[in-house]
Amino acid sequence: MQETLCLLGAFSGSDVAGMRTRATKTLDGKFWIINGTKKWITNGTFADYFTVPCHTDNGITIILVKRGEGVNTKPIKTMYSAAAGTAFVTLDNVKVPIENTSVPKTVACLSSSQTSTTSTGCSATSDYRKCIQVRLGRL
Repeated sequence: MQETLCLLGAFSGSDVAGMRTRATKTLDGKFWIINGTKKWITNGTFADYFTVPCHTDNGITIILVKRGEGVNTKPIKTMYSAAAGTAFVTLDNVKVPIENTSVPKTVACLSSSQTSTTSTGCSATSDYRKCIQVRLGRL
């Protein structure tokens, strides 16, 4: 199982607030429907799970997305190793259970303009590794 953090927006770079990825709840409130793009995503080509910050009605919410229908990745040729699996990620009407919503600590971390991309990525990935393990019954 591999995972990656999809922090950079295809049109906003490292400006998390400027990203265009959007998640809306279904009418029954049981699922998120996610649409948007992410770019320069390390390990995106190989990842089974994607940690995706999205604009929602409540601000920025981080959602764990499992690779599946509507999740498409395209390798990006880079000057560094192809082994990094750098990708352009497209999320097209991806249906995700509401239980895959991030813990508040991670959202607060992403909302802080003082937080660097590196520490944000570490915090979000660490929180999601725990979430994945709980969802898979390993904790």
